[in-house]
Amino acid sequence: MITRRASGDFVGLLLILTTVLTAPLLSLAAMPPRGGPVLVIVAPWDNPDTVVSLAGGRPVLPVPALMATLATGDDGFGRRAVQQGAWIVADGGWLAAICGAGS
Repeated sequence: MITRRASGDFVGLLLILTTVLTAPLLSLAAMPPRGGPVLVIVAPWDNPDTVVSLAGGRPVLPVPALMATLATGDDGFGRRAVQQGAWIVADGGWLAAICGAGS
């Protein structure tokens, strides 16, 4: 049987872990794209390549991940991608370097 104190400790621990794990994602979302490839993250029910195309961008990788892709576009691409349903548009240069995609 779980005591009230144990469940309270669990909730506190869960709150701390959630904060620690989401902080890097929030900082990633706050990074403004600065030319080159951007990481476009979409909802699970959206297709990343479709969102990129509707925003006037071009996918960099041949196959998108389930909820994300690397893409390029003009200066207004990030804003248009968010208007088309992207959750996050962030600098993707670091990821492109890891994946071997050119800038």
